[in-house]
Amino acid sequence: MSIKFQCQSCGKQVRAPDEAGGKRGKCPYCGASVFIPAPPDESESIGLAPINQDTEARKEQLRQESIDYAASVDHARSAPPDGGGAGRGAASRSAGTAQPAAGGEAEIDIPREVSGFVRAMHGSKLEIAERRAGRLKRCGSAARDYVESLLTDEMGPAIDDIPPPLARGFLKALRDRLK
Repeated sequence: MSIKFQCQSCGKQVRAPDEAGGKRGKCPYCGASVFIPAPPDESESIGLAPINQDTEARKEQLRQESIDYAASVDHARSAPPDGGGAGRGAASRSAGTAQPAAGGEAEIDIPREVSGFVRAMHGSKLEIAERRAGRLKRCGSAARDYVESLLTDEMGPAIDDIPPPLARGFLKALRDRLK
């Protein structure tokens, strides 16, 4: 067998013996020094794995669940506040989210505080973000669990018009503060 390749200088098709593979030689047409590629090795080909029907079915099920979840979140966002909807953005994720605050303060709406924290961080309003993080810290594990649920969501957090990767970064910072 022989190795076929194209000369880099003149562009003509050149043939070389298998033993010349991996070495330099001269193009018979233009005389330029060319690198002769190694012959293709038949043992290097990698076959494709067979398709696992169970895995494919599970992927489709998860995809459909994601679509259904996104539709329910969109529906909750568009519902009027007094009609059972939880409001905008991340606030629609959790039922029973108001937590009593320490020291006799009013109840804390965790989704609203988390959303406010992310919006404050996005707007570089660090003092506001710090106050919201302090209120959330007083809620304890409920606030941590809520932030963690937002971070594990494949669709990403939906907080106003903040890009999900940026919101995810702010949520990770909040999660670290709540530990």
